[in-house]
Amino acid sequence: MARYVKDLPMVAARTVSFQRVRQYLTGEKFEYKLRDGEQVFQRGKGFWLAPSFIKVTYRGTQIRVEAWVDVAGGDQDLEGVVAVAAKKPLKKHVAQVEAILSQVDPAFDPETASVQCCPKCGATIGAGGNFCPMCGTPAVVTGETPAPAAQTIPEGITRQEFFKQYAGESFYMNLKVTAICCYVLCGILGLTALLNPFALVDVAIYLGLTLGMHLGKSKGCAIGMLVYSILGFVVNLVAAGTVGGWGWLAVSGYAVFLFCNTEKRYKGQNRNT
Repeated sequence: MARYVKDLPMVAARTVSFQRVRQYLTGEKFEYKLRDGEQVFQRGKGFWLAPSFIKVTYRGTQIRVEAWVDVAGGDQDLEGVVAVAAKKPLKKHVAQVEAILSQVDPAFDPETASVQCCPKCGATIGAGGNFCPMCGTPAVVTGETPAPAAQTIPEGITRQEFFKQYAGESFYMNLKVTAICCYVLCGILGLTALLNPFALVDVAIYLGLTLGMHLGKSKGCAIGMLVYSILGFVVNLVAAGTVGGWGWLAVSGYAVFLFCNTEKRYKGQNRNT
């Protein structure tokens, strides 16, 4: 995953600095939520526009700030031209978050910054500890919302099952919008069948591939749609000398890109199991 990452020294109590960050980001329309097992601040839903993310993690006496945009299920850092429309305002928000985290609290004692008390039995949890040494209860910083348990991907899961159940919110949203565009194009193509009945063959093929891609989460159907679109484009160009079918080329190409980008997580999961 490509992300912007920066570590800052802790100069104020965690509860104070986190609440300052949360107040600022929620005021800027960010939502604090669970995303693929990570508790993050998210802005944007991903209707073909890259949603933005900021994550703040406390690591002993250090604070890690991460930021990225989601492009078709893959994380992108703040550099480059990809999703630049989302990256530019995100850079501004990251700079403000880092400025907030750098506000020094005169009463802050770095020696005891990472000392926590167990929320269940009251025992002291050492620097950077995540669990109570006495009862095993997860450490929770007062004022922060504890992240729910991350979604566990079963060992040995098939590629088809992964895409159907574990590909992530961004993938499902982008796939849905892509499929809607395909259904619209099928409708437009169906209207041409009033003048050319042979167009019904194209409608049937495109509709079948779209249903397989959308409902079956099939990468093969997305590839089939792209290949059929390319063939149709070439046939029209050679036989009739006309250039058409750009819509199908665009949506099918994006669908293949979406599946390939998300598939990286599946392959990474298999390497780790």
